[in-house]
Amino acid sequence: PIIEKILTGNCSSLDGSGHNVSWRKQGSHIRSTESEIELTLADGTKKFVLTLDTDFDTLNKRLGTFLDAARQQSFVLRRRTLLDFIDAAPRERYQAIQGFLKLDEYTAFERSLKDLHKQVETKLKSTIDDRDEHKRILRERLNFGKKDVVNEAKCFEAINKDLSAIGVVPLSALNDLSSRLKDVDYILQPFKDMEALRQAQQLDEMIGQVPKINILVRNAEEYINARTKFIDEEIKLKGHFYAQVLEKGLAWIREDDLEFCPLCNNPISLNEVTAYVNARIAENQQLIQLKQKQAEAYTKFLNLLKRYRTTLKNIKAKWTAVFQSDFPDEFGEVVVYIEHLLELHKKMLPLSEIETSLTQISATRIAKIIQSLRETVGRKLNSFPDSTQYTQLSNIKVNLLAISTHLTEIQNIEKKIRHLENSKEQLRIIVDLAEKGRKKAVQKLLDSVVDTADEYFQKIHPGESIGNPTLKITNRGTGSIELISKFHTKTGDPRGHYSEGHVDSLGLCLFLAIRRIHHKQRPELSLLILDDVMHSVDANHRRATANLIFEEFNDHQIIITTHDPLWFEYLKIASRRSKAKFTQRRIATWSLEAGPVWGDHLSNYEWLTSKHGKKAKPADKVIKAGLLLEEMLQNLCNNLWISVPFKIKGDYTIDPLWTSFYSAAKKNKGFFAQAERCLAEIDELRNLRNWIGAHWNEWAQALTDLEAESFIQAVLDLRDYVYCDDCKQFIRRIAGLDGVWSCKRECKRYNKRL
Repeated sequence: PIIEKILTGNCSSLDGSGHNVSWRKQGSHIRSTESEIELTLADGTKKFVLTLDTDFDTLNKRLGTFLDAARQQSFVLRRRTLLDFIDAAPRERYQAIQGFLKLDEYTAFERSLKDLHKQVETKLKSTIDDRDEHKRILRERLNFGKKDVVNEAKCFEAINKDLSAIGVVPLSALNDLSSRLKDVDYILQPFKDMEALRQAQQLDEMIGQVPKINILVRNAEEYINARTKFIDEEIKLKGHFYAQVLEKGLAWIREDDLEFCPLCNNPISLNEVTAYVNARIAENQQLIQLKQKQAEAYTKFLNLLKRYRTTLKNIKAKWTAVFQSDFPDEFGEVVVYIEHLLELHKKMLPLSEIETSLTQISATRIAKIIQSLRETVGRKLNSFPDSTQYTQLSNIKVNLLAISTHLTEIQNIEKKIRHLENSKEQLRIIVDLAEKGRKKAVQKLLDSVVDTADEYFQKIHPGESIGNPTLKITNRGTGSIELISKFHTKTGDPRGHYSEGHVDSLGLCLFLAIRRIHHKQRPELSLLILDDVMHSVDANHRRATANLIFEEFNDHQIIITTHDPLWFEYLKIASRRSKAKFTQRRIATWSLEAGPVWGDHLSNYEWLTSKHGKKAKPADKVIKAGLLLEEMLQNLCNNLWISVPFKIKGDYTIDPLWTSFYSAAKKNKGFFAQAERCLAEIDELRNLRNWIGAHWNEWAQALTDLEAESFIQAVLDLRDYVYCDDCKQFIRRIAGLDGVWSCKRECKRYNKRL
């Protein structure tokens, strides 16, 4: 985690792992408030010490290029990540691998395009609603049918009939409106004393403009439905999610360059906060969309209530002017109810309270009240003498004003709608192209990954008729990956046919393939970190995997952590074979005060005599005993001056070492008299080591613990004869004393003659 944090600014095992888990909180010592890290990088003879506070812009170009590559590539694999990728559903698998492939910027760009497309879509819907409202007013004002088209020609046709009836020149363009209004005002001059009639006509018009009550009911239902869907989705959320708070908080931190949280005063990192905010927003995209729809429905419902209130207040004021009397009680109740709803719905309420507040809406009753008002005003209008011509002229004037206002707005809005529709379509095309381009690019990259992964997999599992993995981007959705692999004559999900060990190998090979491809792209980063990735792989495949890593990545600095001693031994053998410099470390102890303390890695003998070793598989114990025997023979042949057939490479196998030692042991009668039984056992059973550990023999894997125990115990007995725990050394030939084998203090001493 420390190397990853320094090089990339992120720790994948902590950051983004869950609520309240982050490097900032868990990355420091339990008794410290801040993390303190030093990482030393060597470039030839030069060394550079990096910390969390290092300004990378001050580093030299070569080191800067290395760090830039580390931020763009994947070089760390943990077992949990490996299993998560294999076990994930296709969509989650895509999300997992995009982190390895470093698709974050591409994904963010595509998400921005989709958000922009959604914004244009929302704006288009709102603009269309505005246009339709203007059309509704004109349709009602000019007495159009519900199916009649509202446009310039239709409006001119309606108004020109009225203008012709009063002797005014018909309209031919919108520019004529001001002139026609003057003509109508001139004709209206003799009716100046008919102000009361005009007031009554305006009141009648206002009542006609009251929105239909069923529209309010429908908007209320849409609001309730949108709020219900949002609440249902929000219930699924673990904890709380506030997109605006996250985005505004991030903007605040960025603008003010904050280093400490203003709420809890803990240290913060802009990169960590940015990554967390982006991840949370992407994770809750559906919730954000539902919240947006809820907000739109709420705003629409609230605006309609405000329109009701404004219209009803205007009617109330005009009613007093026309009738010189109080407002009808029933209609007053409607006004009070609308005021009550507006006050109540200043903010979004719980669903149950919304439904309760709207149960008082009686569409039938309110419609009857509105109709009763209009009938009362109608009777008032009929009471005016010679009102027909005045009413006709007033209506014509009002209609001319309505056409001037609303038709002009409609034409302007239509231009805006065409622009938005064109933008929406262009954005849709761009979004589709971006998605297809991403899928095509990712698929091409995945094809390269699986080709390389299969080469690695076949080296671990040669001749097993399995492998040939395929990672395929599905056509459905925006990002899903299906994992398919071959099992003899069948193909399908590898989890359906592979053993757990084979699945582990496949996941590891896919990651190694990604690392190799990344290295080809940016060779300045030659780093591979495998964090405890081997678990359920059998001995032979573990050995093959160790060889693969050192053969294929001999151009990398490799860091491997493991809890498995046998896997570690194979890594040592593979490193020697590849002539790689291999430094081994073991955490011997750990304390809160001192932290981890380095120690020597557990020896083969310690492992065989430990509780863990005694419970291990027979095959694993035989391998370990074989390694211990080989180690002892190398020391004994050296210490006892025993000649071994010369090999130019010096990589002696167990057979020539044993043959030479066994022959010399028989000649030392003092030693042979005590160790004869274990020597004979080893000579008879040493082939077990080759059957189990050196070559793959499927039948040898059925070895029982009883069968293995004789060989293992014989090796342990031999160690007791040749190694002194007090002197901490193997017996050696004593110079000047012919035929004496002894440790330093002669705790163990054997004479050539009895």
